[in-house]
Amino acid sequence: MQKKSLIWKKPSTSLRCRKDLPGRIRWLALSSSRMGPSSAGDTTKSRRPPRGNSRAAGSRRRGPGASLYVTLEPCSHQGRTPPCTEALIAAGIVEVHVALADPNEKVDGLRRLQDAGIRVRLGLLGAAAFALNEVFITNTVKKRALVALKSAQSLDGRIALPDGASQWITGDAARQRGHRLRRRYGAVLVGVGTVIADDPLLNIRYGLSAPDGVPARIVLDSKLRIPEQARILNREYGPVFLYVADGYDREKAARLEERGIAVIPLSDGEGRVDLAALPFDLYRRGVGGVLVEGGGGVVTAFFRGRHWDKYHLFIAPKFLGTEGKPALALASPPEMAAAPALRLVQTEKIGGDVLLECEPKEGIRQCLPALLKKRGS
Repeated sequence: MQKKSLIWKKPSTSLRCRKDLPGRIRWLALSSSRMGPSSAGDTTKSRRPPRGNSRAAGSRRRGPGASLYVTLEPCSHQGRTPPCTEALIAAGIVEVHVALADPNEKVDGLRRLQDAGIRVRLGLLGAAAFALNEVFITNTVKKRALVALKSAQSLDGRIALPDGASQWITGDAARQRGHRLRRRYGAVLVGVGTVIADDPLLNIRYGLSAPDGVPARIVLDSKLRIPEQARILNREYGPVFLYVADGYDREKAARLEERGIAVIPLSDGEGRVDLAALPFDLYRRGVGGVLVEGGGGVVTAFFRGRHWDKYHLFIAPKFLGTEGKPALALASPPEMAAAPALRLVQTEKIGGDVLLECEPKEGIRQCLPALLKKRGS
């Protein structure tokens, strides 16, 4: 099954895809007479494929007796859509290969299919399917948004020159990948310092299509210092969430809210936005994943507090020198054994740059072994 571009649309619905909206989950039906790839599900908050696409698996052009390959356990309960398992049983599917069990314990699709006499195989390409479904799994297991960090740095770990100039450290291909990440996670976050210095839109460019409302733009702004004419406040490019702490200008907040901009108090009690509570609040507001782009102080705060799930690190073959601004402003550990050690998930050459994808060693991937086994086994 070919890996497609990933697009997040609604809470946790990056699982879904249609022919016109490639996404995270694909199925392939094989029969003795015909085979063909299709898409499972749409972008509904039910987080499960709708009946229409499940019914397609058993269409007459494929016929009964087919085998089905899916990345996630078919649902067995009635939600906003009927159970997928019943459609598969009615279609005459005889064998289902499932990459991952659903982390939602209410889903018991494997047992339902087996009870109906369908052969079930679990675990094919499970690790790859986990990577495709990491936002959904984080949402379901942790009840919070997935937090992905992103940095673009030189070989010596600098993200800008001493005067703050950073355009451009990486090449065009790496920057386009960054926009794909914005689309993949569905929300992008920066600190107010970045807004004041760069006045970014934080939209999706490079001709990439995206659903309405993607990406949501999020700004950490403890004292609500954001200029009221900042380009990011243009809601034409997506919703805007401004997170504030204590002592912010409430009259300014009222003016912004009249423009449809959400001003959200979320203090840690020490005058800063509570980064530990932020992913949970975002999830309650319908945000399944967020890409933290900067500046360096914001990325450092998330990293130091361990409030992150994935780190996309773009590295350019350049040196900016010791006076350049560091990607992470971390204190040196007292000994080598205390140095933060990450799990390197993959490396990729993008144009003239390199992308490293890392995770915490004790991150959401610890769920993977359980999702490769049938419940109760």
